[in-house]
Amino acid sequence: MHIHTYIYMLAFVAMAACNSNNKESASAGNAAQADPQPTENEEISPEKNLNDTGGSPRTAQLNFENQARIGFERAARSFMESYRDGRFSEFVQFMHPAVVKAYGGSMAFIDQLKKSKAQDPQRYRRWESGPLEAFTAVRDDRGRVTGYYSVVPIKRWLVGTSDAEYQLQWLGGQSLDGKNFHFVDITDGDKGMIYRIMPDMRYLLENLETEEIPEG
Repeated sequence: MHIHTYIYMLAFVAMAACNSNNKESASAGNAAQADPQPTENEEISPEKNLNDTGGSPRTAQLNFENQARIGFERAARSFMESYRDGRFSEFVQFMHPAVVKAYGGSMAFIDQLKKSKAQDPQRYRRWESGPLEAFTAVRDDRGRVTGYYSVVPIKRWLVGTSDAEYQLQWLGGQSLDGKNFHFVDITDGDKGMIYRIMPDMRYLLENLETEEIPEG
C-alpha cells in the first residue's frame, strides 16, 4: 500500500517533558466497535476534569472516557480537513506542541506547510478519518488519570484510483485534559521517536498487534 508523507510527518525531532514513571494503562483495544460516532451538536468537553469525577466514580470516568474518544475522532477529522483545505492556522493547533516548536513556532511551521502543499503534485478525490483504531487512559501510581491516548487512521484516495487503492496514515493522539487533542504521525512505526514526543503512548502501542501499525 502506498504511503504518502508530507513535510509535517517528518517532525519527529522534538522532545516533550513528561514524567511517565509509575503509570499504567487503564484501558486499550479497538474503540471503533463500541464508540458512537460524534454528531454536530454533541458536547465533547465535560465540565469536570480528569480526576474530579463526582457521583459514581466509575460511571463518571466511563462517561468521561467516552467523551474523550468522541473528542479524538472529531479532532482527527478537523486535523485532516484543515490540512486538506489549506487552513494551516487551524491545522497547527492539532499538531503536538513539541512538533510545532521544532519547526520554530506556529508562523514558521505554517509557512513551511504552505510551501510543501504548493509543491505537492498529487491531487485527491476523497479524504476520510477514523474511527479510532485504539484508545487508552493512562493512570499514575495513585490511580489518577494523567492522559488519554489514541490511534486513528486517515485515508486518502488519489484522483483516478479505485476505492481499493488509498494512502494510509496513522496518527497517534494525546489529550492530557480530555478537552484538547494533539497528534503526531506514527505511520513509520519509529517508536523511539514517538516516545520522545509522547512518552506515555507506549502504554497503547505496546498492546497493539504489530500489523495494526504498518512499518511504512
